[in-house]
Amino acid sequence: MELFEKIMELSPAELTIQEQARVEDNLPELKWDLYFPSQNVNSTDLKEITETDYRPVADRREWNAPGRNIPLRMGKLRDISMTPIESYFKFDEKYMTKLFERNGMNEEMVLRAIKGNLPDRVSGLVDADYRRIELEAFRGWANGEITVRNPQTNQEYTVSLDVDANRYVTYGTPWDNTNAYEKLLDELYNAQNYIGNISELVMRRSTAIAVQKSAPTIGVNTVRMTLGQVQEQLTQEMGNEITITIEERTLDVFNGAGTATTSQKIWPSGKIGFVPANGVVGSTFKAPQIRAQSLAQIAGDRVDIRGVAVYYLSENDGKELKVQAQINALPVPAEQSTYVVDAGV
Repeated sequence: MELFEKIMELSPAELTIQEQARVEDNLPELKWDLYFPSQNVNSTDLKEITETDYRPVADRREWNAPGRNIPLRMGKLRDISMTPIESYFKFDEKYMTKLFERNGMNEEMVLRAIKGNLPDRVSGLVDADYRRIELEAFRGWANGEITVRNPQTNQEYTVSLDVDANRYVTYGTPWDNTNAYEKLLDELYNAQNYIGNISELVMRRSTAIAVQKSAPTIGVNTVRMTLGQVQEQLTQEMGNEITITIEERTLDVFNGAGTATTSQKIWPSGKIGFVPANGVVGSTFKAPQIRAQSLAQIAGDRVDIRGVAVYYLSENDGKELKVQAQINALPVPAEQSTYVVDAGV
């Protein structure tokens, strides 16, 4: 039996069991599924009829006369096509040669070494795929668009998520330490008109500091409010509980077709995301992986790791093993649940 076939034989069940244990002990620090819960779809082409903020009121009528005709009002037809999210690594001929040399040319020891290393590397691929969803969920929500880059050619293009521009408010003059609280209060009232009661505000720390510094002071000694007290004050102002979430997490994003990365914030500077009362901003559409399933019939077993399909492909006349993790998913904000303000601070 080929060595790579033996590697593939030991992988599926053990990988699944180890991943379950890893997630149970170490929950990934990703939040996309809180704001963009998964929704299975049958195609990578999404034609989504968006809901409208439409609440018609019937009228009274005279006896024996017709009543109020309520017309059907449909949302915009969004034609969005997702492309696969994929990551991979390779066991190439040189790597395998060095591994044999370090283990005295003993195949059993080599297999044990790979068996100890493989689950962590596969888990890393799965995490990388979900980090792409995380980045696109928050950037798409904040900006109304996502940036897609071809990892082979470095070609980059921007995709609009077709959300009404009126739901993205930009201030010409940045908020400051004297007016940020009042402007936030104004925008909370505005946001209510678009998405109903607000349960949460997502922002960077610099924005929260400006709001805190400009908030009403407490007592005769004019003590500045804490951020917790600002939340309480906003809750009293609006009549329902409001939480301020400081979003300062970073991800390592590849600069181009090479291996160099840059640490980037998930949430853009200056933006404030207003979350409706149900806590949901949109959906993450997940489509089948038909092409990958066809490959699996030739290449070996498919392993499902937290909804990501992992495949093993023998390449270059058996000299290389490519381990590939793929998911077809796209987070899309729902227009009726979207309101974002660029405070400029």
